Amino acid sequence: MWSLFERSPDLRMESSQAVQLESKINELIFISNYLCQTLDGVPPNDLAKYVTNNIEEKGKKKFRKELRVLGISHEEIDEWFAFADFSLKHLSRKLILKSVKASIRRAGDYLLRYKELAIQIDQAPRKDQLQQAVKLKNEIDKLEIDDTNLSLGLWEIHQVPRWDFDGSVGGS
Repeated sequence: MWSLFERSPDLRMESSQAVQLESKINELIFISNYLCQTLDGVPPNDLAKYVTNNIEEKGKKKFRKELRVLGISHEEIDEWFAFADFSLKHLSRKLILKSVKASIRRAGDYLLRYKELAIQIDQAPRKDQLQQAVKLKNEIDKLEIDDTNLSLGLWEIHQVPRWDFDGSVGGS
C-alpha cells in the first residue's frame, strides 16, 4: 500500500497513512496466527521459561540479586517477574475454536477490502482513496476492540516485555 501511495502524485504526500494501514493489516494477520497457536493455552516464551526456571531453582530473592548484578533495573525485574506470573496463569487458558474461526473470518473480510483497495489504487489512483484507507484502518482499530478474541490476542501479545538480559540486542 505504501508503495502504491508513493507512486501516485495525488497520494504521495499522505503515504504515512498507507504505512499505518499496512501496520494494522500485519497486526491482524499476526493476531490471527497467534490465536490459532494459542487455542489450548499460551506457551511460555524464552523469557518466561528463563525467569520461572531460575525462580524455581534459586528463589525470587536470590535470582533478583543475580539480575541486579547483570545490570537489570528493579523495574525491569518486576516486569519480568510479573510476566512470568502472567505466563504461568495463561498456560491452560482455552479458546473456543468456533469463536476464533468467526473472528478470523471477520479479520479476513478486512484483508479482502485491503486487497481490493490496493488493486483500485494500482489501476487508477485517486485522492478519495486516501479517505478509504483511513476509514479501513479505523474500522480495523474498532474490530480489534470489539472482537473478544482479537482483543484478547492483542492484549496478551502486549504483555510480553522487552528483554535483553545479556546486552546482545541494540546498543553500539
